[in-house]
Amino acid sequence: MKFSINSNVLSEALDIVSGALSNKPKSDIWKCVHLHRLGDTLQLRTMDSELGFSIRHTLSMDFSSEPDEDLDQIAVPAQHFLEACRALPDVPITFEARQDYSIVLEHENGRYVWMGYNGTQFPDFPLISEEESVTIDRRRLKQAWDLVGFAASKDSSRIGMMGFYLEIEKDVVRGITTDGHRLAMCALKGVDNDTNATALIPLKVFQQATRIAGEDECTIQTNKDSISFSFGSTCLVSTLIDAKFPNYRRVIPTSNDKVVHLRKDDLYNSVRRVNIFASRASHQVILDCKEAEVEVSAHDPERSSKGRERIHCEYLGDRMQIGFNATYLQESLRYVPAEDINLALGTPSRAALITPVEQDESFECTILIMPVMLNTFQP
Repeated sequence: MKFSINSNVLSEALDIVSGALSNKPKSDIWKCVHLHRLGDTLQLRTMDSELGFSIRHTLSMDFSSEPDEDLDQIAVPAQHFLEACRALPDVPITFEARQDYSIVLEHENGRYVWMGYNGTQFPDFPLISEEESVTIDRRRLKQAWDLVGFAASKDSSRIGMMGFYLEIEKDVVRGITTDGHRLAMCALKGVDNDTNATALIPLKVFQQATRIAGEDECTIQTNKDSISFSFGSTCLVSTLIDAKFPNYRRVIPTSNDKVVHLRKDDLYNSVRRVNIFASRASHQVILDCKEAEVEVSAHDPERSSKGRERIHCEYLGDRMQIGFNATYLQESLRYVPAEDINLALGTPSRAALITPVEQDESFECTILIMPVMLNTFQP
């Protein structure tokens, strides 16, 4: 197989498929990019064997060699391939796979040679059958990822929380993550869809589906075992996480009637400063909510340190104190896509809800954060 191509075009294609290279490959061939000549197109594929995750990207190609059943597929070690193409300036290059599976990459002033593998040994690209499908703008999917990705669990003992939970219903697509301390949810509304489906997607897969350059319109297909994202000349396919996601609807309170309305940055920066004086073990900060202000306080008996700040706000409800882990609260606030927020509270032991004061009609978000046991003090 032999073809000529612009180095930047090939480098961009390799960047797309590099997202599914395996971190813990089962064998050397899993470290490769699979190249397959099909008519006048070249397919590039990679696979993460641990996740069962594949990316395929297709390029139109003018081949300068005749079709050859033995060499129309070749597995090219990815490290040399990616690094060589990324290091080249924007120049025409020639790629050639030879009978002994050696690979030659040439341009006007250089020539690089390394060994590849028989491409027929590379796993086939998985196909999805009996699927449900929905078409959605990938910019909206990225918006969802940017909001909720932070709250997914990294605890391998809680595998049901280690993914992005996708819930597809009529006219709405929801994305939810949780680590047990926080839950983040967004709802993409106005989606033209009659499908009902759910999928627990590995985080790496959803992140790649929103990261990769390509057409914005994306078709998502899913069944009980797998999911695919197709846009333009790129397709991602992955097995789903075989675990049950928590029933998120049961943990979202519906009767939090004490509402603090304030600027997000005011609360974020106050918590950040006061946390300097909080216990290094618990990182607890206390919000004392009362008329026209919230007092943020923390202390550490071991270091005899304490801190307190007041924030002007609008508050509806009886006076109430509630404690939070400062780290979790800061991170939750950071991802709210708004300047002004509502903090809805119920009791000191009930989850609090953070929402933008003004929600977009087509995109709603909610962040839930669990409180911690109060440890009050007199500053």
